[in-house]
This record gives sequence, C-alpha cells and structure tokens, in this order.
Amino acid sequence: VGGGGSDGGGGGGGSGGGGSGSEPRAYLGEVRWGQKYRHPVGGSWVKTLCAVDVKDYVGAGRSDALPYYDRYDEGVFVGGRFSGSPLHVDQIGWSNVGKNFSGRKLLAVWPHGEATADLFRQHCYRLFTPPLQPAEEAALAAACKVALLTPGDVVLFSGANAHMALSVSASLSLTAYESFVNL
Repeated sequence: VGGGGSDGGGGGGGSGGGGSGSEPRAYLGEVRWGQKYRHPVGGSWVKTLCAVDVKDYVGAGRSDALPYYDRYDEGVFVGGRFSGSPLHVDQIGWSNVGKNFSGRKLLAVWPHGEATADLFRQHCYRLFTPPLQPAEEAALAAACKVALLTPGDVVLFSGANAHMALSVSASLSLTAYESFVNL
C-alpha cells in the first residue's frame, strides 16, 4: 500500500487479511480532484469531490471557531466487499469526521498510545477479512469501538488512534471524510 493522504495508507487497495483471497477486491482511497478549485460553499480552495460537506452542515460559525478545518484534502473511499483501509494511524493526529453515502462498512478504532503499540507492531497495515485468524479476533476484542456504518451515518474519531475500515456489503461502499483540529 503506497503512501498518500492523511492516513498514510491511502491511495491504494487494501489487501486482504486472513481471507482466502478468492473474491476479487478493489478499494480506492483518498480520491480527490488533482487540481484545486473554489468550493461552491464559502469559496475556499479545495480538491474535494463533495459539493456539500459536514463542515457546511455544521455551519461556518462553528467550523471557523476551530483552529483548523481541512476541507482542501478531503478524501473519498470507494470499495467492494472485504476491501478497505488496513490497520493504521494517520500521519496527522487530528479528528476525522466521515460520512457514509452507500454500502455498509465496519470501522474499528483502538485506544490511543501505548495501549495499542503491540497490536500495531503485530498487525500494522493488515486488513482483517473473513475468516478471521485467532490473533485478529483478539485484536478486534481489544478495540474500544467497532461500528457498522450504514448509508447516511456520520462518524467522528481521532486519526491518532489506530483504526481500520472494511467494506462489508455486496454493493460498493462510498465514504468521504474531512479532518479538523479541535480544542
């Protein structure tokens, strides 16, 4: 998996973990426009594919009160069943707010810091796919949250925490995220 956007694992296809690998998998991560343009809401320079973002729903008064809100490099993730973004920690420890437009996706987030150092050494950039290995089951049991995102769901978590996302629906999943620095 090549380097890329803020998650350090974007831009590539997440490879399968414990699965047999017989089902074809495709995952596009950190998808955005190659050239910046003026966003239709607010006029800031962006490369996002989204015409309306969570930032727009929150409102300028609230989002502008934060030290930094990154809409410029907002990423879109598209994936088939059992593809996804493997276990990683973002390069920048800011907060991520994601919105799931279609399909279903499992998101696992682990505690911050030393609590997950051993887990990260064992499973760094590995995507847990069925059938799970015993070590993967133990790792998921240690997660502080495992959530099933369905169409319309919005999720907020820290990119400084180890996390992983796995598309689980038969249809393509489509998720976008923005990042911000909170107080």
